Amino acid sequence: MNRFGLFCSSGIDFAVPLASLVKILPGEHCYRLPKLPRSIVGVVVENGQLIPQLDLSQLLPCIGDKGDVAEYQVFVDSECGTLALEATRSCGIVAEQKGRVVVQGPPVHGIAGEFHFHERIFQILDIDCLAIGLIQESW
Repeated sequence: MNRFGLFCSSGIDFAVPLASLVKILPGEHCYRLPKLPRSIVGVVVENGQLIPQLDLSQLLPCIGDKGDVAEYQVFVDSECGTLALEATRSCGIVAEQKGRVVVQGPPVHGIAGEFHFHERIFQILDIDCLAIGLIQESW
């Protein structure tokens, strides 16, 4: 049974597969550093490790500029290591059977499909695709 962590940030409702979700921390613990790629907001220090925090408004073409202040740091595992995402709101963890998954072909721009839940549409993030795009941007 698949489950998704559901979040809101930067004008997008997004879902993260529970298998990729590492942890969720309250508050903003991001440090802005100069000369980072535009898709990285800054870094988060967690357990002595520097974790890049992605700016979804720069990575996903379907959303606008950031607006709200992050209430949560969502840590996810990717093939490239742990990444952090900002979230203004957490909507819980939901089993796939409670909603409807819509996938239309291969992932496009880091979105693997949609999860329809309680009359809302959450974009299912392809964390590995976002991480690879991040690496390609920094070259």
